[in-house]
Amino acid sequence: MTPSMQTNVRDAFERPTAYQTTLQVEFNVLLISANFESRRTISKILEGLSIQVISCSSLSQARQVLSRQRANLIFCDERLPDGGYADLLDLDCEGRVSSPVVVLTRTGEWELYMDATRRGAFDVIRSPWCPTDIELSIIRAAREEKQNLAKTMADRRGAV
Repeated sequence: MTPSMQTNVRDAFERPTAYQTTLQVEFNVLLISANFESRRTISKILEGLSIQVISCSSLSQARQVLSRQRANLIFCDERLPDGGYADLLDLDCEGRVSSPVVVLTRTGEWELYMDATRRGAFDVIRSPWCPTDIELSIIRAAREEKQNLAKTMADRRGAV
């Protein structure tokens, strides 16, 4: 390998990744999945990104968590023992959940994607869980949150 190629490779690994520059503050994710393997796999991906993960296996557990704290992003299975993503998005419409929801699906059906986005889902990710897809959802959510915060601050300054 030539010296210039060594420098470029080293620089590429030493530069912060996109999510590190986007996530300037602590970022936490609520993961709702009845499937243990899915929770374990996605949790490992998120923890590898230095993201705090709160894991639940049902919608009722998720409601309890959300009553105590806010998540920056929610990953939710399409089906849960006591509901599914649609029920979670309905809570969002009622104003009881203010976090973007990413729907996790094993089927990847177009109808599910259309229904989820029509109901207000932030994204839909299909199994097998690809770290890049998860990271991109996090980056998009963090950027959107940052833009919303900046807009809120600008509105407050304008009102003074």
